[in-house]
Amino acid sequence: MPRNNNPDTTYGKKLTGLLARLLFSGEWISLSELSKEFSCSKQTVMRLVDDMINLHGIPMKKDMQRGQRYYRLESEGNFDSEPRNSMGQFSETDLSQMIKCRQLVQYMVGFQEFARMTASPLKEMSEVEGG
Repeated sequence: MPRNNNPDTTYGKKLTGLLARLLFSGEWISLSELSKEFSCSKQTVMRLVDDMINLHGIPMKKDMQRGQRYYRLESEGNFDSEPRNSMGQFSETDLSQMIKCRQLVQYMVGFQEFARMTASPLKEMSEVEGG
């Protein structure tokens, strides 16, 4: 079992780090690689992934190849296509990263809380403008 190099790393930090790593890579990542990267056991990574799926509802894909486990987040859409909006000043990569950051925050705070947080400023702005 890999030794925990940083005793200050909490479960929450590992969970957030793992989510960010999977979200921003968009690739299949092996259990061994994740275990080394987060300085924890394979069992800890498996528990984190299970919690992401079962407790937080994060869409995850699992695969086995040549006796090795791999993980990947399910994509919420195809980020390789041209953006369909009027924000021409942002590149395709910029928009893709912004969408992933938004998803990361949604997963971290939960979908209901995220909806409440993002709806509130718009409602307050419309009340100020209208009133």
